[in-house]
Amino acid sequence: MTMTSSVGRYEYAETCPDPDQKRMNSGKVIGVIGTERSSSSILAANTGRVVTVPVISYWATSDELSDSKRFPFFFRTIPPDKLAIKVIVDILRHYNWKYIALFYSLDSYGIHGTRQIVQLADIYDICIAMIMPVASEREIEEIAQRLSEHKKVTVIVSFSVWNGALAVLKAVKMLETTRQFTFVGSDGTAAGFRRLPDASVGVSIGGIFVQFRGELPDTFPEYYRKLPNKQQYTSKWYQDRLRQIQVQENCTDWASCPIPEVHWNTQQVISAVYAIAYALNASLQDYSGLNRSTDRPIDGWLLKRKMHEVSIPSTSNNYFRFDDNGEVLGTYQINNFQIKNGVYEFVNVGKWDSLQETHLHVEEDKIQWRTRNGKVPISLCIEECQPGYVEVPLKKKCCWGCQKCNDYAIVVNQNGASVCQDCPVTEWPNEDFKACVPIHPSFLGYRDLVFILSIAGAGLGLILTALAAIGLCYYSEHALIKASGEPKKSENLFQLQLFWSGSSYGSLKSENVTLLE
Repeated sequence: MTMTSSVGRYEYAETCPDPDQKRMNSGKVIGVIGTERSSSSILAANTGRVVTVPVISYWATSDELSDSKRFPFFFRTIPPDKLAIKVIVDILRHYNWKYIALFYSLDSYGIHGTRQIVQLADIYDICIAMIMPVASEREIEEIAQRLSEHKKVTVIVSFSVWNGALAVLKAVKMLETTRQFTFVGSDGTAAGFRRLPDASVGVSIGGIFVQFRGELPDTFPEYYRKLPNKQQYTSKWYQDRLRQIQVQENCTDWASCPIPEVHWNTQQVISAVYAIAYALNASLQDYSGLNRSTDRPIDGWLLKRKMHEVSIPSTSNNYFRFDDNGEVLGTYQINNFQIKNGVYEFVNVGKWDSLQETHLHVEEDKIQWRTRNGKVPISLCIEECQPGYVEVPLKKKCCWGCQKCNDYAIVVNQNGASVCQDCPVTEWPNEDFKACVPIHPSFLGYRDLVFILSIAGAGLGLILTALAAIGLCYYSEHALIKASGEPKKSENLFQLQLFWSGSSYGSLKSENVTLLE
């Protein structure tokens, strides 16, 4: 949609004709409403910068368009992706999901969004076990293989358009027999779910999806009903839409046709039209106040400044306005993907409001989890340690195991980490190994079984000892007893006759010598 100005008046172009005047397509374009997609809006915003024409989009969410220096004439009536990313990270923190997989589409939407998620995840200590771009269904086997390598991952964040999300869903279906996954999806992922077959989308039951929801004015259906259906008062695009509705609803008279379901982002289109119209009106008033000639076209710089000053009442008693970057804040709807009576549907279970101090509000009783016990899924790569054990890092990224402390040590928290700490000599760990308690001496009573058994054993030992002593004394002369004693010393005399020669040769003498053994 474009807006033109010529000779002091402005009028809608082909899509919004003035029924009372002849259409004039001449004149300078002073404003552009659209486009819808971020990729095409980048081109339009670049063109608007060159020709100094404001461009206002109602659905382009890419963070790339937040650069006011690069796109000084770009505005949008829908919050940028960085706000939706904050919603996703707040959901992860709310449920303590700190070990996740992240898939994104290879476009401006997915690349810039993933960059923001990684930055916030690092700030809030959320570990991304694997990050993988998804372009088509050809990556299904690779996705399944990567997920099978990270067995502790149960939460999958998808920041992708619908065709990339389909590949992830099919890969998850291959692993569904042994594991249950929970999806956390962006609005780009959720928007394509209505196009997917039930066989693929069924694995995402229990997922949490973030979607921006505009507030539709209550008077819009009435306005829609009163739109003219005469050829001379309507454009060809409107006539095509009118005929399409009549065919779908099988009605010939527009007045009798049921009002079609209005798309939820209609309010963003309405806000875009109102914003540029209010700014144009304010610009014309400035021209009149300064006694300037209204024959000259509206200046793009003036219109841009007036758009920053726009303040339009909304249906929620708030005011619609742009910030310095030409962007708006907003409220996001938290949807849970459920199946009811065989029908898949998104159920509103909460909201995230940028204007409230506590942004996230979730109605837990409305959520339908897909876990076997129906409880909140757990996505942590941490073993559940028993009392007396501390967490220790493992080789796998962001994973922790358990190591036992000494029997005389307790587990304490130091700087956010669990460590073993020995108890003093006079103390011992309590049952849960969280505190040291004094060791109290205990005494045995005469009725205690241990005491009785000890006394009986000691008495029996004394009796046996006495009997052994008596027996040794009684049989002291027995050969066996004597043999077991120490032998007595005895002197054995041996007669040794020595023959030796005397002083003279030839004569022999002999003597008896007594030797002591």
